[in-house]
Amino acid sequence: MQQNRPTDHIPVILNTNRLSIWMLFLMLLMSLFYTAALAQPKLYRTTDEPINFNTIKSRYGAEMESLRYLKGAGFKPYKRWEHYWQYRVHPDGTFPSVHEIKKDWQSYLSKNAVYKIANTSNWTSRGPTEAFSGYSGIGRVNRLTFVPNNPSIIYASTPGGGLWKTTNRGANWAPLTDYLPSIGSSGLIIDHANTSVMYLATGDADGSNVYSIGVLKSTNSGQSWNDTGLKFETLQGMLIYSLVQHPVNPSMLLAGTNRGLYRTSDAGTTWTKVQETGIFYDLEFKPGNPNVVYAGIVGGVMRSTDAGATWSTVYKNDLGRRTAIAVSPANPDLIAALIVNTTNGFLGFFASTNSGEQETFVQKSSTPNVLSHTELGSDNRGQGWYDLALTISPIDANQVWVGGVNIWKSLDGGVTWTHNTHWYRLRDKPEVHADQHELIFQDGKNLFVANDGGVYFTSDGGAVWQDISNGLVITQMYAIAISQSDDKVLIGTQDNGTKMWSTVGWTDELGGDGMQNAIDPNDSNILYGSLYYGAFYRSMDGGAIWKSIRPDTIGGAWVAPFVLDPTTPSTIYAGMRTLYKSLDRGDTWTNISPGLTNDRTLGSIAVAPTSPNTIYVSWYNQGSKLAKTMDGGQSWITLTPPHTSNITSISFDPKEANTVYLTFSNY
Repeated sequence: MQQNRPTDHIPVILNTNRLSIWMLFLMLLMSLFYTAALAQPKLYRTTDEPINFNTIKSRYGAEMESLRYLKGAGFKPYKRWEHYWQYRVHPDGTFPSVHEIKKDWQSYLSKNAVYKIANTSNWTSRGPTEAFSGYSGIGRVNRLTFVPNNPSIIYASTPGGGLWKTTNRGANWAPLTDYLPSIGSSGLIIDHANTSVMYLATGDADGSNVYSIGVLKSTNSGQSWNDTGLKFETLQGMLIYSLVQHPVNPSMLLAGTNRGLYRTSDAGTTWTKVQETGIFYDLEFKPGNPNVVYAGIVGGVMRSTDAGATWSTVYKNDLGRRTAIAVSPANPDLIAALIVNTTNGFLGFFASTNSGEQETFVQKSSTPNVLSHTELGSDNRGQGWYDLALTISPIDANQVWVGGVNIWKSLDGGVTWTHNTHWYRLRDKPEVHADQHELIFQDGKNLFVANDGGVYFTSDGGAVWQDISNGLVITQMYAIAISQSDDKVLIGTQDNGTKMWSTVGWTDELGGDGMQNAIDPNDSNILYGSLYYGAFYRSMDGGAIWKSIRPDTIGGAWVAPFVLDPTTPSTIYAGMRTLYKSLDRGDTWTNISPGLTNDRTLGSIAVAPTSPNTIYVSWYNQGSKLAKTMDGGQSWITLTPPHTSNITSISFDPKEANTVYLTFSNY
């Protein structure tokens, strides 16, 4: 069920592990240290300047805020990145290091072999594992990889849930990277000479929510992984956009990154940086001639005629940004390029029919905006920095497919375009989840797409799309609420809405990004959910009908805090730029902390179980701020926290109100 569907549609990822409590803790600890991120649509970073959260936020925060109310402009992916990393960087804004943590992790594994023994605790994965298709999905998938001559085996590279494999074309999925401390991936190569050998591009190239630690290699079909000679430190801020293997020589690979192009000729042992600078978004070998390689760069195309050793620019458009390229065996001399404009919409579709010889690219189209979130593509904005996919049929070079927010199709080589799918059910359009990251043909008939909701495919030219994401446990969760009277569980997820587990399984309740939620401890039919900035909702009938109970229109934090009074659950509190209290479950609200935060958004709220008039709140303003009231908000006392980092949660001792616990973020 899905009422009050918000207009936003943009997401990211997560991962789930079926491990003991200790193992879960270790994996979480390792992943927090082992990842770092960046997600600016205007930040085309090619220098060696050290990355810094505070610098990025000061440079781009105001610009992104100006896009807040423009759908499909990239504001919400930026806010997700900002919310995640503000709690995980060092106090000076620098990102945590990787390799010391990795050494500690490897040391632990060497001393504790029992780690890999079968789980003896009673933890099981609850999911969600069910994909309902269209608007609400499972989670983001970056890339797909097929096994030659075996259409049933598919690998899915996800930005937060690692690498997954199906051996029955999506009927079931299994993880391959649960024992890696870094779990983001943006591409997989299966050696065409020996399918037991695999190369994994780590990190999250599209969303930048996880930086790359390099290319990993497996010689046993993904059961274990080792470093190759291409290794990065998180502080470098590296992203691997594309990883390709020479069609004839399996020892030769190319890795396109946000700062240059790398090449190996000894199966990954050593790598040479053949292009020192530039962003290499996309790499393609010319069909039938592996000496010719193409690369999509910022606003153009480069080409190599010596299998990637040396390169020259064959097309450049100064108005362009990210570029996706495609080739087709149906016309080996064709090289096509889809270029993003400065507002991350559609600059144009360009093609050369003589292998990209200098000055031979012709612009086939510039309208409609095939990267728009709208049906007609009549605006000029998009999310091309984040979701961009291009492919050409291997048997018909005039059949071109583009993925942005939606999917578009051309049957005349990119001259005209037809809107094929939409991110919510719109008249006769197939409903396929928003934000496409890869379109890839398995053969001339079956076309697959990886997007923010999971994996889909069509075998009839796009008339019907089938969701094959069931079993992928990759949902990214903001918050969880558990019923005290039955089995209900509410989760707020990134771009895949608010979902509920009950006796009937998983159901979709609210759309957009699901945030904080709660279940009344005395009546599990009374549910609370929320979207970004404090858009709170309430259901009195177990989720059949949802009503907006937003306290104000100004808004709060990206993930605004929300709690029930522990003794009188019909009394609720919501943190915006002030603390609101409701005695009637959100029908009416009273501001009980006017002027306290100086217009800063609240981050945490806690109400004492033994003294409901004792309330603590926190916010952030150049360091943690903390205040308490002992009279229900009539007066407030400002306190000095024991640490300057962000306060992430506040909790009272359940038996007395004078003992309070704080948790802090940052390293």
